[in-house]
Amino acid sequence: MHQDYKQMIVPKYDSIAFFGFNSHCTLVWNNGKVGVISCEYSNECIESVPCMYDEGKIFEYNYSTYEGECLLIRKGKKWGVIDWRGTIEVDFTHDTIEDVKKAFFKYLKEINDK
Repeated sequence: MHQDYKQMIVPKYDSIAFFGFNSHCTLVWNNGKVGVISCEYSNECIESVPCMYDEGKIFEYNYSTYEGECLLIRKGKKWGVIDWRGTIEVDFTHDTIEDVKKAFFKYLKEINDK
């Protein structure tokens, strides 16, 4: 609920992760699959990533000149990284969360070096 008692998220999900005060997205689950709800720049929340992934974790990072949040997502048996809009930043080719984090930091370094 919004501070004006306005419904922010349509109650169609099986579960919703904690939505932090400064966060612009959170994970939601439906029928055993995870997706993302975002409320960036407005009082309206939207399903920015459909519930189609097997597992997900919000990852807050601070690397060089980059800081923010991304989503560590498992699709089948492989991990990848997406942003809160669903854009794939690291392909789903990694076996563990630690491997995908390393690949994500390599991705950030490549962006930073440009």
